[in-house]
Amino acid sequence: MRFIKKGELPPVTSSYGLDSLKEVLQDAVFPMTKNELVKKHGWKLIDIDSKTRLPVFVKKQSDQV
Repeated sequence: MRFIKKGELPPVTSSYGLDSLKEVLQDAVFPMTKNELVKKHGWKLIDIDSKTRLPVFVKKQSDQV
């Protein structure tokens, strides 16, 4: 309803930028393999600022993170 009424999307996290990324990955336990990271956190949506959302994709490259 917020988007319909105000033309705004609600925030995905309570912070912006790298802090937003930290927030969405807070349950990630390192070290973990790249396969585990992709499986558990293949993509996330983070807040860049109050009006910008950014999808973050984790893709498989090497085995160890």
